Amino acid sequence: MKKALILAHDYPPNQTVGSRRPHSWFMNFPKYGIHCTVLTLSHGCTIEEENVHRVNEFKNRRDKLLDKYGPEKYIKIRKSLSLFYMIFQYLSFFFDS
Repeated sequence: MKKALILAHDYPPNQTVGSRRPHSWFMNFPKYGIHCTVLTLSHGCTIEEENVHRVNEFKNRRDKLLDKYGPEKYIKIRKSLSLFYMIFQYLSFFFDS
């Protein structure tokens, strides 16, 4: 039996268009002899399924500012943090997303 790893940003129970395709693969690949494992973000989901692994999303300071205060506040600070991350991602793995 062949094995496949599906990496999906969105996966059910999220009701997005992007979650439908990986879920369809997960449901239909076994018909063709392919064993699937899904790796996806948790998005606060607590549903546990066999062969579906949910991981927490790492957010940097820029993303935390955006989530907490919205897109209208601290624009210059977020832009400067983006520039900082873009420059230093090549110097250290800590800043690489």
